[in-house]
Amino acid sequence: MLISDFDTAIRDWARSQGWAEATCPGCGRAFYTRRPRPGCDDVRAGCAPGYGFIGRRRGVYRTPADILAALRHRFARAGFRETALSGLVGAAADTLFVVAGVQVFDDVLRGAAPPHTDPLFVPQPSVRVRSLEKVGRKPGISSSFVNVCSEQLDGDGGDFARHLDAWLDAFAGCGLDLDGLTLLVEPDRMRRDRFAYRTADIDYFGLELGEAIMLWADDGPVQTILDFGFGFERLVWAANEADSYFSLIGPPRLALAGHARLVDFVRTMTLLAAAGLGPSNNGTGYVLRKLGRLAAVEGAGYMPLDELVRHSHDYWSAFVEPVRDADACMDVVRREIGRAVNASLAGTLGLNTNRLRLDQGTDQFLLELVSSGGVGYGRLREALTRSGADHG
Repeated sequence: MLISDFDTAIRDWARSQGWAEATCPGCGRAFYTRRPRPGCDDVRAGCAPGYGFIGRRRGVYRTPADILAALRHRFARAGFRETALSGLVGAAADTLFVVAGVQVFDDVLRGAAPPHTDPLFVPQPSVRVRSLEKVGRKPGISSSFVNVCSEQLDGDGGDFARHLDAWLDAFAGCGLDLDGLTLLVEPDRMRRDRFAYRTADIDYFGLELGEAIMLWADDGPVQTILDFGFGFERLVWAANEADSYFSLIGPPRLALAGHARLVDFVRTMTLLAAAGLGPSNNGTGYVLRKLGRLAAVEGAGYMPLDELVRHSHDYWSAFVEPVRDADACMDVVRREIGRAVNASLAGTLGLNTNRLRLDQGTDQFLLELVSSGGVGYGRLREALTRSGADHG
């Protein structure tokens, strides 16, 4: 399949499905819909004021387990083999963590495994920490999530159409209204290392669910890669037409109370711990340590950590087999958050943290401060009151 064939492949597929083709007067991109409309309604491009699915109708609540079961059933029926990376660090080590399902091909692209052309369904837990400041403040931005993907090596235009058909069937199985879908073609050819690629965004009532990407290699063991990637949590959000992406992430009484950043940081810590990673002052371990500090700032030291970690461990275990059980993950998370809480208390008290044992429970830490004779009960009470007031 040539690069110039990308638009033809999408146009032929859309016509075979009876989808309407148009050009958006707002952003100028070509788009396709099953239900004709004057514009693309892409919220990110400013072509619509908001997501049209929110509160549109009240249906049956679909849990993440329901959505995952529907996806697995539909892709298995379409002949896609399920697989996923067992760890969170890709074989190519070109990213700190696994960030996309296409990284299941890292070994093939390095020449360490033979190519294969069977279509894959890949529900892949991923971690991206470059936008931590946006977590909980922008819809659909979280530090850990599941990329649900379909992938294929050396696919052609017919294979591209097969993937699109499989995703439409999967969306229907998740309860989405197919009339709300838009296929938006990005006009420019891009590059990723030794690959050129073209992209089509797939939106649902203005929300980007994911992308359909075709990549062409300059050289190497493969010629093309089909890479269809969607945010699983976004699918859950869209299927339930909730008012917020974050209302459906984490234990309901924490998610609905608006603790989006706290829930996100702890669930990502749990994912890292479950994958066997530990805290350190550099690399992947530093991310775990940094998340512990951020969770402490959000008041994790004063929240039901056990409930949140166990909920997160159960969630991630539906996608990959964990290296650590929930109790072991709880120890890692509690220790790192406790370390950050202790450091914060020490800073409030004006103490030199280099001389203190921060890596212990906060109760034990406070008792040691008292027993050392250096801090009185009044100062401790004031420091704790100030910390508690920040998160009350």
